[in-house]
Amino acid sequence: MNNWIDFWGNETQFVCDHHKHLSYEAIYRDLQGYLNLSDKILDFGCGEALFAGKLSEQCANLYLYDASQPIQDKLKERFKVNNIHIINDYKKAENLSLIIISSVSQYIYQEDFLNILRDLRSSLSQNGKIIISDLIPDKNSILIESLDLLKISIKNGFLCRAIIKMILSLMGNYGKIRRLFPLTKYNLKSFKKTSEIMGFMFQEENINLGLNANRKTVVLTKI
Repeated sequence: MNNWIDFWGNETQFVCDHHKHLSYEAIYRDLQGYLNLSDKILDFGCGEALFAGKLSEQCANLYLYDASQPIQDKLKERFKVNNIHIINDYKKAENLSLIIISSVSQYIYQEDFLNILRDLRSSLSQNGKIIISDLIPDKNSILIESLDLLKISIKNGFLCRAIIKMILSLMGNYGKIRRLFPLTKYNLKSFKKTSEIMGFMFQEENINLGLNANRKTVVLTKI
């Protein structure tokens, strides 16, 4: 596997199906305060998009984009709803009121991610927002990430599976690709300054969307 896109097209970050559904449900729950029925929404790097059906009932149009072709193909098979659009080029979605980027930034080089944000800004309507969740602060380590997963697994009853998953992942393809392509971390002060130069208002939220309490969520508003 040559990059994270290839990896996630065939692998999963989740310990088990229960962990996966809990994660998607937590993100969907935490998104509620940002949604309006008139919204045009882009879920950038949507993965399996497990809450897309429910989300489409709370907006005018929902665009799903993932860089992995196998994931795109699966999404096209699953969704036949009129206001859900599977797109292979995120620049095709225009006049968006909300863009969701959840657990994506860590798998893209920082310079490339900033270029994506510049492109997405032009796709936003005035005062449109980009929600970026699961940003990894530069102080985080693999130990902090592992402890967070263990806390989640203890709380939700899959500790043994989490330990096995962590060992197998570090010894297998995940460990290899993470050594080749370390996760991208962010200094929030620096990211704030860069975002403001790009024409966004920057806001750090009090909690991170989803299950990973050690990570950060920020909202960028086009100004």
